Amino acid sequence: MKKKKFNEILSPHQQEKIGEWTLLDKAIIEHNLLASSKVYNNIRFEDLGNLLNITPDQAERIAATMITEDRLRGSIDQIKGLIHFKSQNSSDLLLWDGHIETLCSSVNSIIDIITDRYNQFSKKFQN
Repeated sequence: MKKKKFNEILSPHQQEKIGEWTLLDKAIIEHNLLASSKVYNNIRFEDLGNLLNITPDQAERIAATMITEDRLRGSIDQIKGLIHFKSQNSSDLLLWDGHIETLCSSVNSIIDIITDRYNQFSKKFQN
């Protein structure tokens, strides 16, 4: 399913920007960064940014965050502007997908609870 069509079926709260991206945008970028780690041994941040359709600085920041959170195995060489990927099992990508699915389900559950308890606030966001 294309991103635009998928985005159309999301609730408005799921389409809102949090920071630089929507939750969907960030999940796609992070997923594609993990997929890139399967293809490349290393890549320049400029090339990674082009591949992910983001800036090199954003690519570096996301990679650094994912490495720090142990969601991506690799190291960063800021002097050369490279990220070096360490080999990962394909099960890591499936595990990551499972974490994203769990997170999205949890967010939806929280939104549903808030909407049920505070219906007067949710009405103004339904338009």
